[in-house]
Parts: sequence; C-alpha cells; structure tokens
Amino acid sequence: MKISASFATATIAAFSLIPLSLAAPIDVSLAKREAEADADARLGARIYAKGQPIYKREAEADAEADARLGARIYAKGQPIYKREAEADAEADADARLGARIYAKGQPIYKREAEADAEADAEADARLGARIYAKGQPIYKREAEADAEADAEADARLGARIYAKGQPIYKREAEADADADARLGARIYAKGQPIYKREAEADAEADARLGARIYAKGQPIY
Repeated sequence: MKISASFATATIAAFSLIPLSLAAPIDVSLAKREAEADADARLGARIYAKGQPIYKREAEADAEADARLGARIYAKGQPIYKREAEADAEADADARLGARIYAKGQPIYKREAEADAEADAEADARLGARIYAKGQPIYKREAEADAEADAEADARLGARIYAKGQPIYKREAEADADADARLGARIYAKGQPIYKREAEADAEADARLGARIYAKGQPIY
C-alpha cells in the first residue's frame, strides 16, 4: 500500500502536538547523587573542629580531583597543607592512626601512633615534613636524607616537639643512647653552657646524630 505524502505530513504534525510534559522525566542527578554517596562512604567524610565542619577534601565526591587539588584542610580560614597529595595511600593510614592536627595554640601531633615509623619516614623524606608554628618553620628533621635511621630513632625515643615558648627537643636521648652515655652529652639551656658532647672528635657519631640544634635563633653546636 502506498502512503501519500500528505498522510505522512499529517501524522508527523499530530505527534508533534503531544506535550513534552507527558514524556517520562529523566532524573539526571540520580547518578551523581549515588556517586557522591559512594565517594563519601569511601573517603571517610567530614572532620569537625571547633563546631565547624572542616572538609578534608575540596571535592569529596571525586577522589581523582582530590589528588589534583592537593586536599587542603582549612582551619580558621587559613589552609593547612597536611600533604601535597592527600589521595595517596598514606592519607588512609593517617586517617586510621588519628593524625589530628591542632592549630592556634594547641599542640600539633603529626601522628597519634608513632609506631608506623617506616611509613612516616617515607612521607617525611618525600614531603619535607616542615611543620609551621606561628609563621616560623620548625624543622622536624635537619637531615631528611637519613630517613630510615631518623624514623627508627624517633620511634624509639618519642621525638616530642614542643612549641609556644617551650623547649624543643629533637630527641629525648639525642638519637644515640650508647654514644651519649660514653661521651656525656649534657645539654644545658636558658643561659647555661651547652655541651653537645664532651668529646666532639667523634665525628662519626655526630654525623649520625644529625646536625645542629637551634635555640632562640642561635645555633647550638
């Protein structure tokens, strides 16, 4: 049967009169919402401090974007860079270990569980591990190259860092208890003489113990 051109035209015209509102609506945001929920569940969600939400990631719904954006953590409107690439696997380790960072007069604990010394050393060696307090850099390690030895000593000795006018002890036993026991290594501060060692000639031990300790802006050898 042959269909006339006029019949075809009339049929098309009739269908074009059907209102678009009768078509089934397509929820284009559903997939996006599901993906975001997925990502939130994976990424561990929001961290709250001082009653305000701190978004650990700037784009919670997109892990790849986080790697690019650097995962800035904001506190009181100023960005604190916890890591250069938060999407790295170590970010997850930090989340597990606690890794709470306090600013504005509160102590800064790089990790709550120093036991993961090897991962810590790797991250420190890569990122420089500079901790800033009140605009002045505090160098957790002066010889970043010797990451393994440093991490071992830190794990053993505690490596407590004090800020806000309190003394900063790079190590509680200056990284080598045996050498210190042999050489004396009494350290006096606040106007008293500082003897790093009674026998500075042990160059090998000095190289191991790292570098100079600064107090009040002056180098102490």
